[in-house]
Amino acid sequence: MNLDFPSTILEFAGANIPKKYQGRSLLPIIQGETPADWRTDFFCEHRYHHEQLPKWRGVRGERYTYAHYYEEDYEFIFDLQRDPTQFQNLAKDPNHRAKLEQLRARAKELEAKYTRPEVVSYKETFEQNPQ
Repeated sequence: MNLDFPSTILEFAGANIPKKYQGRSLLPIIQGETPADWRTDFFCEHRYHHEQLPKWRGVRGERYTYAHYYEEDYEFIFDLQRDPTQFQNLAKDPNHRAKLEQLRARAKELEAKYTRPEVVSYKETFEQNPQ
């Protein structure tokens, strides 16, 4: 993923990789080794103020995509294996309730891990007082 490039460049340069980086260095993979703990999902978000694009946060895994449009209180889950075109929202399907709860929790966990308070504070200030 493109978020791995900064960590890769920092490691290649011998610099420390900040703990808040979601990306990881690709050097082990380039050298032919895949770490056993390599990611199986990642956090994604859209927080920029735009009248036609609501803000959301979520998680993308190997099989499922989840997003919560928190200003509109709308969620979706797509099963990428059974629905690769992402047309069937499973969020309200009772058979996927456990998966919904799991993905909600994972999105919150990743958000807490990677969201930097100073960036959120800046974004909130900018959105309240756009130039």
